[in-house]
Amino acid sequence: MYLLFANIVDIRQINADGKKSKTLLEEPRGSIIAVDYDPVQKQVYFADKGLKRIERASLDGGFREMLFSTGLDSPEGLAVDWVHRKLYWTDRGLSSISRSDLNGLDREIFIDKDIQKPRGIALHPQAQKVYWTDMGSRPAVERSGLNRDVREVVVSTGLVSPSGLAVDHGSQRLYWCDLSRSAIESANLDGSDRHMLSKNQVGRPFDVAVFENVLWVSDWDGHLLYRLDMRTGRNPERLSDISVQPAALVAVHPLAKTAFYAQQGN
Repeated sequence: MYLLFANIVDIRQINADGKKSKTLLEEPRGSIIAVDYDPVQKQVYFADKGLKRIERASLDGGFREMLFSTGLDSPEGLAVDWVHRKLYWTDRGLSSISRSDLNGLDREIFIDKDIQKPRGIALHPQAQKVYWTDMGSRPAVERSGLNRDVREVVVSTGLVSPSGLAVDHGSQRLYWCDLSRSAIESANLDGSDRHMLSKNQVGRPFDVAVFENVLWVSDWDGHLLYRLDMRTGRNPERLSDISVQPAALVAVHPLAKTAFYAQQGN
């Protein structure tokens, strides 16, 4: 098991304990802050908000392909639906969420109404839901059905700059962080049973990743990665990687994105 994280000028792979890391790919002129992966084809997808493009590459770094280099302004969040084979991304500059096939075809705007500054985005394919954060004047965590039938506000109180978020498929809970409040919180997928996990312990948290009772978080100001107990938020531990600016991160493990097809109707 390891983590992938966007690091502005590159994407890095780091052991879960932070003891060993390597660079997967580089973009010296870039500003890569969004990353996710597809466990089926073993590819990493990433967005560069500086160069205004979205690309994909093999997890071994041997293959790299441009998906989009037009029609983007500030892509800051990205998520792979590994079951229905779709790519979703947020664009803060265009105040929208878009999606396409994983090869870049069938691109369409998914949501562009009543949305201001979307950043983080996460998929729950089995529940047919997409979750996102909005850092605008009405900060919120929201969700929608994949066919856009039901859109709901999950959390709207006590937020300032909700940034990254993650779905834990084991506990069926949602985790998110708030940059301005230095907070990491958790709730049921519908927003109930909300808990504060961490406050003023990890600088300005940009994104979170969860797997098997561990939560990892990137600190935008401290240029650090931390790991915490997912249930209590206690004992934050610095990972010993030397980073430029860790942003989005994702846990890579065969069980992290389980391929349940039962709800597809197949």
